[in-house]
Amino acid sequence: MSISHLWGFYFNPRQQWHNLQQKHSSLVESISHLSFFSAIAPCCLALSMWFFGIEWSEKTRFIQPLQIIGIATCMYLSIITAVILLAFLARAMTKDYGKPASIDLAMELACNTVTPLLCTGFAWLFPEGWFLLLVGLLGLIYSIYLLFLGTPILLEIPDERGFMFSTTLVTVGLVLLALLFFANAFVWMWVLR
Repeated sequence: MSISHLWGFYFNPRQQWHNLQQKHSSLVESISHLSFFSAIAPCCLALSMWFFGIEWSEKTRFIQPLQIIGIATCMYLSIITAVILLAFLARAMTKDYGKPASIDLAMELACNTVTPLLCTGFAWLFPEGWFLLLVGLLGLIYSIYLLFLGTPILLEIPDERGFMFSTTLVTVGLVLLALLFFANAFVWMWVLR
């Protein structure tokens, strides 16, 4: 995905989905897109932890560089795993909602849908809880909007079936997001003990 695709999703998402429907991305392009955008949050988190530390029990605690690298690596791998799982689940569900989709198409749908949520990783440069929650919520809302808008276009299914498909995928995605938070919290607790 190029930067023009990214701007297209923010300023004219319907037209961008039609452009992607006409010229699909390959699996390699989707994986490289996912690899790049998934690195935003872990890198910003690592920088934030390095320069600002972590407030733990009402005092600022600075963490060793190897621990920071461990936390960021676990976060990066868990994000990639969650998006790939979402793509496989989307592919499995397409058989019930219309014509079966290839893994390339399902991965393209998952990667382009979660991109706004992945871009909210820049918020880790300002590590305040209320700010992270607000920015993350806005990114999640826009990602859900892109999913509802793009599913019928990209999968070439009627809007009603696209709505049902998207609703199911949002439910599964929220469960994956909760598991992602749990896994990262577990890693943090293990490192900060």
